[in-house]
Amino acid sequence: MAQLSKAAAESNLDIRVFGSRMWQSLTGGRHTTASSDLDVLIDVATEAEAGRAAEFLRHASEVCPFKLDGELSIPGLGGVHWREFLAGSPVVLVKSLDAVRMVRREELWM
Repeated sequence: MAQLSKAAAESNLDIRVFGSRMWQSLTGGRHTTASSDLDVLIDVATEAEAGRAAEFLRHASEVCPFKLDGELSIPGLGGVHWREFLAGSPVVLVKSLDAVRMVRREELWM
């Protein structure tokens, strides 16, 4: 995880952890297993930044010793799974604090 954090910083990306590894870090309790993935969140403000962050995560997932999962967080909208973003679908699932909805890709940056 330290290498991932360093690589993100070198790529000028602010990567944060959530999910079971976050809870484990906060509580000191056991929340993960050997098969647990790492859930990450990267804030993105533009489509170009989202593409760069998603490509970073794609590359990182190829070299990480564990499954890398997570979302691109779009201000005022919510999170889009990075793999779904890379797939280029015209409609993506966006999760926010109060809703889960399908959004047309071109509406992500309006």
